[in-house]
Amino acid sequence: MRPDDPVEVPTFERDPMCVRLDTVVVSTGEAEGHDYVVLADTVLYPEGGGQPADHGTVGGITVLDVRREEGEIRHVIGGAAPTGSVVVELDWVRRFDHMQQHTAQHLLTAVADTRFGWKTTAFHLGEHLSDIEVDAAEVSPEQLTELEEAVASEIRAARRVTAR
Repeated sequence: MRPDDPVEVPTFERDPMCVRLDTVVVSTGEAEGHDYVVLADTVLYPEGGGQPADHGTVGGITVLDVRREEGEIRHVIGGAAPTGSVVVELDWVRRFDHMQQHTAQHLLTAVADTRFGWKTTAFHLGEHLSDIEVDAAEVSPEQLTELEEAVASEIRAARRVTAR
């Protein structure tokens, strides 16, 4: 494997706590008025599964978006595309917020399904507002209270969380 060959499993999947990575620019391009870079490896998660893309920097240049397109992970940047060796740095505060909200969504979804048979139909994680849609025609105030109490009980149980 050459240093500029993309890895099969990116660092953001192997080690979601990693915030800084030395890597290499594999290719560059332009889309919608911004340069992008494809890296041999990355700590930045691309948008997907209801979760927004990570932010950070590549070679000191701000990353505006990270997308999976045409089999590549493209880092859309706010400046001229660097070449060669670069350092990728993650905006950890944003990532940690997303991790907490995404984990909370899975917990609420599991409790809603187990307790009431409500399947999740959509999840949207946003900077200021997140929502979870369930297939319930109606939710009573009592059911909402029961759901909140059951979720709080699971949080207090401090169960181990793993990613797969």
